[in-house]
Amino acid sequence: MGQNYHLIHHLWPSIPWFEYKIAYEKTKPLLDKKGSPQRVGIFESKEDIFNFIYDLLIGVRSHSKKRGKIRKIINLYPGFKIKKFLLKIVNKTFIGSN
Repeated sequence: MGQNYHLIHHLWPSIPWFEYKIAYEKTKPLLDKKGSPQRVGIFESKEDIFNFIYDLLIGVRSHSKKRGKIRKIINLYPGFKIKKFLLKIVNKTFIGSN
């Protein structure tokens, strides 16, 4: 199931899953007009694959570029190269505006 149907689930949670496709097709023109991001699948790009694996294995996203809790944990690690590598991953997966 693509993320376009997932959006329908969040907009109208009472719609049963087997009617997501019909609801999506009927609302697609409105979603396009409003500029809503729509995805057909989770593996459309290399970044999608990376993000999926990251969420599956780690599942932690930072909403704060400088003050995230995960950074405090990473900074406790003594090895500089590993610390730098982990911070690079956290920065790449940062959610928010900066």
